[in-house]
Amino acid sequence: MNISKQVIGYLNSRGLVLASVETCTAGHLAAMLADAAGETKCLDVGLIVHASAALATLSGVHGETVARSGAVSEAVAREIAEGLLAQRAGHADVAVVSLGVFPASQAANAASVSIGDVDRSIEA
Repeated sequence: MNISKQVIGYLNSRGLVLASVETCTAGHLAAMLADAAGETKCLDVGLIVHASAALATLSGVHGETVARSGAVSEAVAREIAEGLLAQRAGHADVAVVSLGVFPASQAANAASVSIGDVDRSIEA
């Protein structure tokens, strides 16, 4: 069984609904989950956000946290997840956030890009 089916099965078996925010994964996590059978009952919203300025405007993200910890940090990922759950209250029970950056020197050749810094948060 693949991981997408396992995640969807887990969410469905517990009546949970997932919301996500992705940067470096560019929506691939949500897309993989959306391809699994049974996803319509457990997926709420998926956002793709690349610009640091856009991340800072998401509900729950504090400018001082970004300044202190950086846009790609566990602290910011946690604030995004908590803010997303607060915003989607009554719709989503679980939030997944995937933050990261591609090294600037490799950004032009996406096929050979290795991911640089990555932080993530899962909140329920």
